[in-house]
Parts: sequence; structure tokens; C-alpha cells
Amino acid sequence: MERHWKAVYFLGLLGLAFLFPFAGDSAPKLACTLLLGDIRVGGDIVTPRKTEEATLEGSIVFELPGPAGPDWRLSQFNLIVPRGISTPKGNSGVIGLSLLDAPVKAEYDERSGKIRAEFIMVLHYPLIDEVKGFREVSEKGCTVFHSYTERMRGVLEGRIRGDLRRGKEVYLEGRVSLFLANSVLGQVRAMEIWLRKIALFCGAQRVDIIKIQPVFVRNGSSTSGRSFSELMTRAQEMWGRCGGVRCVYFQVLPPRYINNTAYWVIDSKSEGWRFSRTVNVPDAVEVFVAAEFSRDLALHTGGGWCQSCGTASAKIVTNDLQLDVPCDWCRECGDVNYFHLAHELGHALGLCHPGDDECPSWMSKGSRNSVMEPSGFCADNPDRQSARNCRMAVNPLLHAAILVGKVPCPDTPNIRD
Repeated sequence: MERHWKAVYFLGLLGLAFLFPFAGDSAPKLACTLLLGDIRVGGDIVTPRKTEEATLEGSIVFELPGPAGPDWRLSQFNLIVPRGISTPKGNSGVIGLSLLDAPVKAEYDERSGKIRAEFIMVLHYPLIDEVKGFREVSEKGCTVFHSYTERMRGVLEGRIRGDLRRGKEVYLEGRVSLFLANSVLGQVRAMEIWLRKIALFCGAQRVDIIKIQPVFVRNGSSTSGRSFSELMTRAQEMWGRCGGVRCVYFQVLPPRYINNTAYWVIDSKSEGWRFSRTVNVPDAVEVFVAAEFSRDLALHTGGGWCQSCGTASAKIVTNDLQLDVPCDWCRECGDVNYFHLAHELGHALGLCHPGDDECPSWMSKGSRNSVMEPSGFCADNPDRQSARNCRMAVNPLLHAAILVGKVPCPDTPNIRD
């Protein structure tokens, strides 16, 4: 599947000139409605004691003037520092930043190519979780663990070069300055990021891709994860109902295996947290699948949970009993929870339960009667997607690409809110 997406992306780039031809003075001034690019740059990160050099990766998307209005808009700006940095309180772990209240207005001067945007970004890194812990929220037998986050004020100042009329050889050059505006731990004080000839690709539609890293447990000749393929298929299908609103696609990586039978059956949340620390993939959401949960843990948490929701550190802990619910535990038993993983991935995409009164201000509540409704372990989440869920999904790991060829989001939301 990963090879397929690389091919689609490459063919899309080759075909841009044919998709958006220049037709003289009667043609629209701009050749496309989106400019997007991959970011891999160096930057300076200021901590309480020193300034440290780091490599940043991410994705940036500009919406160009069209029916929505006359202004340019910065609609996506996601960044991660995969290796983290050293701080007085320890290594930060992967640093993730995502744009708050997207899209934001961008000032663009057609004559000079200068562009400027002011914005706020949500900042998180695992060291915050280690020091501050999580906020546990339970509703209807379903549990999530929200992280504490910080905010940074930012400004992007630069210049767009190239032939925007044809959408060819377009580049972004400039810098991004970020300053801590709201502190929880205060170990990342500021950032200075240099954008050197960032290639921007021209298109009309995009797909937001997020990597998923499954993690299974080996127990002799057996392995956990027998439910994962079915649950992942249902999750792809559920989030494939975002067509016409947005396109979110899960790129599933080859599974990793843990040779520790202690995690075959998870008996407590603390054991689940230890399980979730066995693998860290900086640019993916890890999905840890045990063979079983204990009865009390399954009924209390809904059979699994998401922690650090909506951040680059988001992790999901679950088990194979989703499709093998014991009949002496629940009235509904057997292959019950088909949309459990779709629901947990919604949390990883920054969505709370519809009735979560403790939902962090930078996250969004999911739609009522949608897959984001909590169901508990003995019942499935609703088989319904909403336009709001699709529209409000956020995570620094989301990576935008030009959408060309087969559409991975063929259906439209059931709820058009």
C-alpha cells in the first residue's frame, strides 16, 4: 500500500502541467487552488539553558484565492522534531507542533512574492507527560488520556518564487519564528526555522496521510494482532467517508513484534502504559495490540484507549477481544466492536467524545451519533461518520499530498454537520 501511494504521488507531480494548463489571458490568474510542500529543514531550538540545533520535518499547505474568498490562507502547518532535544529536565522526546484554528489568513504580495502569516501552534512532547501525567476522562465505559500541551506564537515571513500562473517550479523561502506563549513545562522556549527552497506543488485536491505502526506480542508460536486487519479495514472505510469535505488516509506500516509474554494479557492501565513504551516511532501513531485485557480493565476502559490524543506522541492500546467478546462478560458477544479502532484513531486525530466537558480547548468534540460516541466494551461505536469529524481532525503527523488517481475517500459523511 505504501508503494502504491508513492506511485500515485509521483505520477501526480509528473502530470501537474497537464492537469493545470495555461490558457492565455482568459484563464484564471492562478493555476491551482492549493500549494503544498514537504518540510525537512534545520532550526535552532531555545531551552532554558542553551540553544540546540535540530532537524524538523513536516507539511505545509496554502489555500489560494478562489470561491471561498480573495485571501491566501495557511490551512496546514505541521512540524515534528523526530529526535527531540536535550533539556534541563531530560530528553524531550519527539516534539510536535500543529496549527491552531486553521486556516489562518496569509498576506501575499503578487508583485514581490512576499508572504506573511501570523498564527498560534499547539506544542507537545512526551517529557510533558512524564512530568505532568495525563488527564483521564471516562464516559460510558470508554476512557481517554489527554496530555497537557503548550502554545507557541509564530510568524512565517518569506517569499514565493516561480511561475504561479503555470504552477511550475514554485518554491518557498524564508523563516519561521516561534515563541512560547503558554507554558506547562517550559522546556522549549523558542524556535527559529529556516525555509530554504521548499518545493511547493500545485493542485486542486489533497489527501492527508498519517502513518500507523501496529505492534503485536509474540507468545511462543502465537502472536497477538489477529483482529487488527479487520479493525484497520473498518477504520479505513470509516475515515474514507470524508469525501467532499477532506480526505484522511491511514498508511499502515509493517508490524513490529514484542518478545515479552507479560504483555499477552493486559491486567491494568499501568501495565498498558508500560506496553505502550516498548516501541516509539517518531512519525507514526503506534497501535499496541495485546491478545486480551482482563475483564475489569476491558469493561472499565472500553477494551482500549488512546493517550496523548491529537499529538505526535499519540498511542493506542487495545486487544484482540474486540472481535471475540466473551459471552460471560457481555450480553452482546463475539465479533462486536468492528469500529473500535476507527473510534480510537479519531482520538489520535484530536477528537474528543461528544459529551466530554473536559475536552482540551485546542481539540474538538466529535459529532453526536457518530463513530466518536463512546460505546463501552459490550457494544460497537456507531457506524456513522460526520463532516465535522473529518473537518476538525488534527495531528502534527498528518502529511499532505496532491490527490491524483484513485480516490481513497470515495464516500461522503453520513452526518453533514
